[in-house]
Amino acid sequence: MTFDDTTLQAIIDCKPQGDFGPFAASDEEAAENYACQLRAAIAASNQFAVYQQADEYGSGYASFFDLFISKQPLQTALADGENRDVDGISLYINRLAPIAVFGPQQVAVKQSWPGTIQGWRGHVPVSQLNQLPSGDWREELATINYWLQQYGYTLLDPTTAQQPLSFSAADVGYEWNLFGTATVYDALFYWVD
Repeated sequence: MTFDDTTLQAIIDCKPQGDFGPFAASDEEAAENYACQLRAAIAASNQFAVYQQADEYGSGYASFFDLFISKQPLQTALADGENRDVDGISLYINRLAPIAVFGPQQVAVKQSWPGTIQGWRGHVPVSQLNQLPSGDWREELATINYWLQQYGYTLLDPTTAQQPLSFSAADVGYEWNLFGTATVYDALFYWVD
């Protein structure tokens, strides 16, 4: 898949783009359902714990699903009021194009009252795309790659991700939120308030 200005502007405008199925047909509902199926397949894995971020950031729309994959459940052995950092992989599955990225992430978790876990984390910066956290994550990565391939998704390579955009947000008609500095990554993985 190529990421020329026309393709990227269509994705920013919530129009699916791709070489097959619902993406090629620009069918937003079908593309969303297809991405949901991939998300569910990964979440159903019994090799790791998967936590799904809400489908939006704030009150708007995110162009991707945000999954946090850890080797252990976030709530393991937390006493009331205790804090702990959990290492894992953040996987972003695009809803509008068959593309994904991942990166290392650490979630700060706290048990605020018995049975309730709160977690905080940031976003994967473009400089850390397709990198893993410390430790051995080969099995988890193999499972992620298996499901991405089954659904025809490819990983966005970091070189392409870092390419600057030749247009501004104003050119596509509304304000959208960027992870970095107006790169291809920002155009593919964004949210709108």
